[in-house]
Amino acid sequence: KVVCTAFEEAHRYLNAECYLTGNPIRTDIINGNRDEGGKIFHLDSNKNTLFVFGGSQGSLFLNHLMEDSIEKLQKNKIQILWQTGDNHYNQYKHFDSETIRVIPFIDGMANAYSLCDLIISRSGALAVSEIMAVGKASILIPFSNAAENHQYKNAKVLADQKAAVLLSEKKIDSITCMKTIIKLINDKITLKEMGSKAKSMCKSNAKELIANKIIELATA
Repeated sequence: KVVCTAFEEAHRYLNAECYLTGNPIRTDIINGNRDEGGKIFHLDSNKNTLFVFGGSQGSLFLNHLMEDSIEKLQKNKIQILWQTGDNHYNQYKHFDSETIRVIPFIDGMANAYSLCDLIISRSGALAVSEIMAVGKASILIPFSNAAENHQYKNAKVLADQKAAVLLSEKKIDSITCMKTIIKLINDKITLKEMGSKAKSMCKSNAKELIANKIIELATA
């Protein structure tokens, strides 16, 4: 049995021949433009911008955190791009303003990533892979009920390399979240260092590595 993995740390859990390949992601995800993102989302590309998303379906937990933190974040002049998920959009759309863009689902993620200075997200494998690919600092809050606690393990890989901040869903509250965001988004040196470390962990040729391994096995 052969398994291609996103993180070397996963190998210890698998009774198989493992190869570190990374996760394949869309090649256009790294081609966003900050100014273009500002135009698309009607936000100021010169302002500190937080990008909040909980995967394609959204995260009610992250949405609640934002709802409780948003007033203080706004007082600290932090602009917010907030993907709520389709199921939660109606509950939060009233927060949409000149400096808060509330969207149910973002199709053009490349420009969303480029616009932001800091990401707050769940830590599913593909979300983490995209964050590494675009080289952005992130606050990762794993879904506590994920199978085999895999989201925590994904986030810990980045946190151990100081490429992300890992916060526990069961321990965090809106005050802790808010303080972490404000401190980090105003520290440009740390943001840059975290983003560079995340980028260095990315396997940009994951598709080729996986395809080559399949061909190798098929022709062995």
